[in-house]
Amino acid sequence: MADCNVTVLNHDPIFGVMKWPVGSSDTIDVGDLVGFDGTDLEKVDAAADDQLFCGVANGKSLSGSTAQIQVYIKCIATATVAEATYVFGAGLKYNTGGYLETDGGGGSAANTLAHVFGFKSGTITSTNVKIDVAALGAGTVDNGLTGKLWKMAGINA
Repeated sequence: MADCNVTVLNHDPIFGVMKWPVGSSDTIDVGDLVGFDGTDLEKVDAAADDQLFCGVANGKSLSGSTAQIQVYIKCIATATVAEATYVFGAGLKYNTGGYLETDGGGGSAANTLAHVFGFKSGTITSTNVKIDVAALGAGTVDNGLTGKLWKMAGINA
């Protein structure tokens, strides 16, 4: 299983960044797709991790460290994708080969982590993607994101 790593091009500096702790046995690099299991961050490593998905790591954590790292929860990034033709807005899910692939359903499928945000024609192997964890709505109660977003907005939830 390969890591899926993206390059962030732009992010929302106010509501698009949060911090979470990393598990002492996990190693996370800048650009890793990460999920929050209720205790700490971990790398996304299965399509079903969309329920834990919380964004793109903007910090590095070495094994043994439990320090919090910054995570982009709303951003535009460049990602490696399965070789195919994509349409703007198509939903993408994680593939254990270390890339994103079509999730079907035009973005409403169950394992979607990101949406195509590029206009390249023909068969491609990388594209810009839009990641907006709050808009995905997947797993936000389980990973504690909803409560954190309310607190960021100054609302006690």
